[in-house]
Amino acid sequence: MDERPIVVPVDGSPLAERAVPYAVAMAEAMGAGLLLVGVHEKIDVAFEGGNKLSEEVLRQEEHDYQAYLAALATKVGANGLEVNTELRTGRAADEILRAVGLHDAASWS
Repeated sequence: MDERPIVVPVDGSPLAERAVPYAVAMAEAMGAGLLLVGVHEKIDVAFEGGNKLSEEVLRQEEHDYQAYLAALATKVGANGLEVNTELRTGRAADEILRAVGLHDAASWS
């Protein structure tokens, strides 16, 4: 059994989710788990009049992303595969690479 998880970056898009079944097959063959990684890219959005997107809206987006990751993990792990999730904040490419390094993991996307 490989203790290192396979990192699968997901963003809710159909394209990203198409990688999941391949990652599942790979994890099962290797005896590894999956780590579904989402990246919440906080941006400053100015509206007419200079008001920025409220922190409440940003928190709701983060909450929704966490819920998406949890639902996907439940679906993917239904057959007993160990699936964990991680929501990171920052630039997607940078944060995905950090997750791979932090978990000494393999990346699949």
